[in-house]
Amino acid sequence: MPPHPFVDAFRRGLRTLSYLEGQNIALEIRYTGGQADRAAELAAELVRLPADVIVTHFTQTTRAALAATRTIPIVMVVGAPVESGFAASLARPGGNATGLSGMDAEIAGKRLQVLRELNPRLERIAILGTTPTTNPYSGPYVEDLRRAASSTDLRLVPVLIDGPDEFGRAFSEMAKAGAQAVIVQDHFDPHRVVLIELAAAHEVQMAGCARSEM
Repeated sequence: MPPHPFVDAFRRGLRTLSYLEGQNIALEIRYTGGQADRAAELAAELVRLPADVIVTHFTQTTRAALAATRTIPIVMVVGAPVESGFAASLARPGGNATGLSGMDAEIAGKRLQVLRELNPRLERIAILGTTPTTNPYSGPYVEDLRRAASSTDLRLVPVLIDGPDEFGRAFSEMAKAGAQAVIVQDHFDPHRVVLIELAAAHEVQMAGCARSEM
């Protein structure tokens, strides 16, 4: 499968720090291909190598990596570490997992603000997210947006799906609910072209897919 946008960005970031693949660092990239049940198998494979550090990009892969090792350092890339039980706190995570948190009311509020600036008459916003079994990050993600919207008159309409094959149904559901805009969970970042086309076809403004939570 083609490289995930995060992998390209990760490689570029390493190069800026003078880590050159094949020279002073080796990368072992694994993809679940959207199949959460493969996460445990791939995490165990990386532990057997063994890897010096494991970087995880989705909530289910972080959970699988923690189940596979309590000694190899795990770096999470934009998830919900405290809410998911991966870290005791952001200041003192404890254990072998650390990383970034995507749970930031200020960022969630900014997303809503940008959409309202684009459409001052905005009243109803859909949230395109994953079902909890596909990616548990959707729970904290939606709740973060709910908190940000609680001080406004905006109404949020969560639409949770299992994968890309449900995009068409999801946008039809948004249109039926009268959504004027949609915020897309970062899980769907690789499908941004299709999502932009669907949003345009349904006359829905789109936000999200700008940064990612592998």
